[in-house]
Amino acid sequence: QHFKFLEKLMEEYPIYTEHLKKIKGCGPAMSGVIISEFDIYKSKYPSSLMMYAGLDVVIDENGEGHGRSKKKEHLRDIEYIDKNGEIKIKKGITYNPFLKTKLMGVLASCLLKAKDNKYSKAYNGYKHRIENHVKHKDKTKGHRHAMAMRFMIQLFLIDLYFAWKKIEGLEVKAPYAE
Repeated sequence: QHFKFLEKLMEEYPIYTEHLKKIKGCGPAMSGVIISEFDIYKSKYPSSLMMYAGLDVVIDENGEGHGRSKKKEHLRDIEYIDKNGEIKIKKGITYNPFLKTKLMGVLASCLLKAKDNKYSKAYNGYKHRIENHVKHKDKTKGHRHAMAMRFMIQLFLIDLYFAWKKIEGLEVKAPYAE
């Protein structure tokens, strides 16, 4: 029953009516997750959305880039106040794991199933490119699939950033690649 009312509720948000609603594969439920989890006012760059969702790349000691994860080397020192009121430091993730799961586990597959959109085309193009690149020959089929999915969702987030900033009348910064 709640899902029946969700689309009606989403109509109150301009980012839904002017952008998300037009994307085949991104329905009212996923739009609700996106609207509730991201704060476009805090996102200075398109990469800010990627970092918050854990879809950025971490450079290791060898200069190689890897997708962010919960691996020990990807954790950061985070200050917190313990039960005695003392400031302590612990290792922790720097992204929203709920959002990453929804974007990579739900939205990505929905965008792929909606085969006629620009995101599934970007996925296919990127996957073809890495399957034929010497550097990625030893990676498993699943690894290359995950790389292409992350690329596709990053493209989605860049488009979301530009549309949302424009709708809200906020300053738009160019993506890092530019």
